[in-house]
Amino acid sequence: MPIYETSDLQIFERQGLKVERAPDGGIRVFQPPGERNALGQIRFNFPNKFLVYQHDTPERHYFAQDWRAYSHGCMRVQDPYKYAEVLLSYAAPRANHTSDSIKRMLGGEEKQIDFATHIPVHITYQTAFVDDSGKLQMREDIYGLDAKLASILKGTERQVADVVIERPADPNFKPAPEQGQRLNHAARGSISSPFALFEQLFR
Repeated sequence: MPIYETSDLQIFERQGLKVERAPDGGIRVFQPPGERNALGQIRFNFPNKFLVYQHDTPERHYFAQDWRAYSHGCMRVQDPYKYAEVLLSYAAPRANHTSDSIKRMLGGEEKQIDFATHIPVHITYQTAFVDDSGKLQMREDIYGLDAKLASILKGTERQVADVVIERPADPNFKPAPEQGQRLNHAARGSISSPFALFEQLFR
């Protein structure tokens, strides 16, 4: 890692960063909790291999714009305290968390609230949807995924259907005695409906 020299000793402080000496002798640069933190006052973690999470933001003016793809992968939450209240009403209902009680927990140290009940998280990417009035809504394909999907759908692989390959019967197969009796009984009995055979086999 390259080392840069600077005569500006306040550069980290102006960025809201702190510098500490780590126990192993290395240097630790971090941004403490607070209003200046790039993640805002609250963060919502969920398991994923990309270290993506949902979070508050001090840059609240972005929510007034139609274009929202300013983040670096994580997702900004417009009303994080109400969002937390709703999530906790399902995940930890006995704690009776509210937006106000969550705000009162804020301070100079990190506090973690674990969910007693896990809530599944599904992230989807949609450029077309039907709104409540039944009208088709289209959005810009900012990641270029629609073109890739269309190319796959129109590709040559889609023009060939899967052909079922008939396999010969296994010569080593021997039905169990009980199964054989059921087969014989079904063969001797009259089949009054298309499902009678299955009823005899699996009753």
